[in-house]
Amino acid sequence: MLPATLMVILWLAAAVGLAQRAARGEDDAGQFRGRGRGGAAKETVALTMRVDVNHADAATLTLLPGVGPKLAQQIIRQREIRPFEKPEDLMRVPGIGAVGVQRMSPLVDCR
Repeated sequence: MLPATLMVILWLAAAVGLAQRAARGEDDAGQFRGRGRGGAAKETVALTMRVDVNHADAATLTLLPGVGPKLAQQIIRQREIRPFEKPEDLMRVPGIGAVGVQRMSPLVDCR
């Protein structure tokens, strides 16, 4: 098994590569162009690994469905007050409800 640090580095490298291909308009399996709030174009990529919401930076948190820069900052503020123990704890974050947690749960890790 790979050390956790190496796994994170490999995952981030893969995520950056996917984001760059999507930005160039290349369509690969698991990638599609969608519309974010306000009709602005938003690139969406399929995550293949879970995001540790207690340690991820804001840019990594925005890879989660429905999470933009402002919501990522809210997640960071809440975890500084009290770390998340399970995905359902994300409902403490203003702007994340039951539906949001349901969409994010398969992609979230709370180590």
